[in-house]
Amino acid sequence: YNTGLALREGFANAAPHWVLDGENASNPSAGGFQLESPDKATICNGDTNETWVAGTFWDLLDRHGDDKDILWFNNAAEVFSIYLNKGVKNGMKNYRQDYRDAASSGHQTYIDDIYKNNTITVP
Repeated sequence: YNTGLALREGFANAAPHWVLDGENASNPSAGGFQLESPDKATICNGDTNETWVAGTFWDLLDRHGDDKDILWFNNAAEVFSIYLNKGVKNGMKNYRQDYRDAASSGHQTYIDDIYKNNTITVP
């Protein structure tokens, strides 16, 4: 695993969940694995694992609040639009500031909470 591969695969895993389950799903299961609450005991942590990257994308766009995931973008497509329009970057960590910049004033720390909840370290 590496951050570039995990980023591409995580995006490829998150997009069908959104298309098939929609952002209002509380426990999406498209593709056979859970994005809302991956098993921290069996999946290696961080943005070198596509499951955590997919979970981060999902938590940025879903409207279901869980743990510290209480933020969503008004237009769920914006989550993927930010990723696709900010150019090629090495890993999910490198998009954190882009999502923080797009969040409403005062909500930037919720982006950090989503990253941390998906085992992706933030500075």
